[in-house]
Amino acid sequence: FPSRYAIVFHIFYLFCGIVILFSVFGLGIKLGLRPWVAVAISIWYVISPATIVYENWYAYAYPLTAALCFSAFFLFRFVNKGRPIDGILFSMPLALMSLTWGLFHISWLFVSVGIGAFALLNKKRIRSVLSLILAVVLVISWYGKNAIVFDSFVGSSWGGMNLFKIVTSRIPGEARKAWIKEGLISELGRFPPFRSPDTYLRFYPDTPITGIPLLDELNYSTGFPNYHHLVIIEASNQHMRDALKMILQTPDQYIRTLIRSAYIFFHSASDYKHILGIRVPIDELDTVWNRLFYGQWQKGETFAELGSAFLFTHVAWWLVIGYVFAFVASFLYLWKNRALIAISSRLILILFMLWNILFVSFAGIMLDIGENNRFRFVIDPFIFLLAIFFLQRLLSPESKATSLTHVE
Repeated sequence: FPSRYAIVFHIFYLFCGIVILFSVFGLGIKLGLRPWVAVAISIWYVISPATIVYENWYAYAYPLTAALCFSAFFLFRFVNKGRPIDGILFSMPLALMSLTWGLFHISWLFVSVGIGAFALLNKKRIRSVLSLILAVVLVISWYGKNAIVFDSFVGSSWGGMNLFKIVTSRIPGEARKAWIKEGLISELGRFPPFRSPDTYLRFYPDTPITGIPLLDELNYSTGFPNYHHLVIIEASNQHMRDALKMILQTPDQYIRTLIRSAYIFFHSASDYKHILGIRVPIDELDTVWNRLFYGQWQKGETFAELGSAFLFTHVAWWLVIGYVFAFVASFLYLWKNRALIAISSRLILILFMLWNILFVSFAGIMLDIGENNRFRFVIDPFIFLLAIFFLQRLLSPESKATSLTHVE
């Protein structure tokens, strides 16, 4: 640092790859996969083109995927052994995820940590549960700091803009202008979200100057708009209010947009506009891999095509089938064994994995459009592991007889 930061981060991302490799293998073993199957799926995942591309893209998706897999592995150990150190290794990565990406809201953290606390409280391991408090306090403190300093109890000020983006994707500008005249939405509704701060300052000229460059400057040194500017908070809040009013006015349009988001959600994670340049050296391998393992025959839609047409050859159909199978099988398995959830490390692990699949799917589809397959990348290891686990149970009668109550 500062001149060698690229090398430092490259090494760090390679380390994240090692964490993913061993975490996916470990989770496979904890689920009850045969060792050779666990080895195969972990290697298959880390050498997939999508994983390679994200490992070489300086963004948070890849390290957070490593953090989530790492956390899940230590959740199993924590529930099984009840050691406070395992509780810390389970909960702290979740806290770091919540503080890094606004998608992982504090409500997600509460439920995720609560799954581990539920199991230990049932076993009357109160001291072990206390090891989870540090992670929760850390995130609450950060949200609380934002409430005190910015009058906004959130981890990110972009939520309203993301919702406005997805709501207005199918609502023409003329309709919004008519609603502005009627007083239904604000004048800000004329503009798309994520505009330069100087656009919003015309509506909020009284935004105070703090003397802190990150909160005051309109652009970064690169010329890119500074979305940390203080005015973004008010603009995002207004976008949120306008978006909710528009959903009530045209719920059918919002539902159509959600279908579109789900369509993008089930594209290969490597088929994402901001990583196309990184993908170039392995583009042919990526195409073959997508066709063979994801069932996605074509790729490379433009943003206009993503927003206007359903191209069935661009859907990752094997992924859709695996996702539905993993989701439904997990739910039925947990329901069938619900009396044992509190005492089974494996059931708690499956519950945690299912919760994350559900949350990321819901938030990633409901609150954004265009980057939905990038959101899904973080939970891909859970989808693949659960699909293989339940497929093994279908094909191997002896695996069904495995006890859920023994020390795993």
